[in-house]
Amino acid sequence: MKKLTFKDAFFMAGGTAIGSGVITLCGVGINYTGLGAGLAYIIAGLLVCFAVSPLLAMGSFFPRNGGSYTYIRECLSPFWGAIYMVIFVVAKIGLAMFCISMAEYLLNGVFGITASRLVLRIVAFVIITLFYVLNLQGQSAAVKMQNIMTLILLIALVSFAVIGLFRVDFSGQFTSENLFPKGFSGFSSALCILVFGVIGGIGVVDYGTNIENPKRNIPRIALILIFGTAVLNGIIATIAALAAPLTAPASHLLYAANAIGGPVYQRIFVLCGAVLALASTINGNFPWFRTVLSRCVEDKLLPASVGRPNKNGAPVALYTFLYVVAVVILLLDMETTLLANVATGLSLLFTIIPNIALIFAPGKYAEEWNKTKLPKNRVVVTIWALASTAVGGFLVMRSILNYTTPTKIVLGCIFLAGIIYAAVMNNKLKKAAN
Repeated sequence: MKKLTFKDAFFMAGGTAIGSGVITLCGVGINYTGLGAGLAYIIAGLLVCFAVSPLLAMGSFFPRNGGSYTYIRECLSPFWGAIYMVIFVVAKIGLAMFCISMAEYLLNGVFGITASRLVLRIVAFVIITLFYVLNLQGQSAAVKMQNIMTLILLIALVSFAVIGLFRVDFSGQFTSENLFPKGFSGFSSALCILVFGVIGGIGVVDYGTNIENPKRNIPRIALILIFGTAVLNGIIATIAALAAPLTAPASHLLYAANAIGGPVYQRIFVLCGAVLALASTINGNFPWFRTVLSRCVEDKLLPASVGRPNKNGAPVALYTFLYVVAVVILLLDMETTLLANVATGLSLLFTIIPNIALIFAPGKYAEEWNKTKLPKNRVVVTIWALASTAVGGFLVMRSILNYTTPTKIVLGCIFLAGIIYAAVMNNKLKKAAN
């Protein structure tokens, strides 16, 4: 597989990180805490940076394909690697949420059609099918499409921020009543769910040595995406909260775009901003899924046939599995807010688990570690790993509190099955090694 340049890696990771979180969740955040949604995005970015700092450090100094998974497997054991794999896979239910949101913005925002839940899910099915077929054409086709979509998306989001800054009235708006209309509970709920909108940039770590000059490019891309999306999303959320009624539905930006630029601008923004934000996220999830799961295949946690490529170099079985997961969630007809909470909690969980690997990294990667500027004191490293995990753990627990009881039961059963699978595979690999 050809290595990704800085530009390709930035747009591939950026496509999954930029825009989709603010497009999908801005209205939800505003519903929780009004004008405070903008502040929540900024704080979420800072918390995420600290929560993922161990993973970013390892990705910067010890780049590995499959990043997070590989660190867990190498520093802990195949058992924990398999547990991570299960969480990573289940977290991809968020893909269905992006497809539903894209369908809603496309029908309502571009064509002015108020569609029923059934119609939205039918269009969402068509959307995920199109991107599934596109990615089966190979990496080159997916990367080219991603570069174009992400560039147009960036222009659209920045234009919304710039135009909005001159069209909304900020005077006297930043009061405690406007920032925290539902108190600390509402603000913390918004904070925890909006984390999903800034965490995507850390996915670049999983591309590892598939990126040119990874030690230099991985930290640059990750930090730009995490900080950049936090600030941009914060500005957009603030403008949206001031431009449109706080009682507007989840697709809040649709109404805000109309308020600051009129119906023609609204359609342009929705098409180039909202639709492409979601499209680039959907498209970017396929190669990300492949990067991590391909390592699992190499380590024999999954059958070799699962990673077998077609004539275009695309792993048909892996992409088909991801496609089926999205289709099943569409058929279950889950609420978008519930999907967002589940996807946020699981995404945070599979992102902070590698923090524990940092505790053992100085021993596992001793030669490489000693050449870096990372702390040499093991106590300091352990405190760093545990503190960052605690921050991420708090955000995970806040997300889990918003799960419905049936969702908790289903996820519990899935993870129980995953633990059993991990134990069986770990035992099998140990016997093979002996």
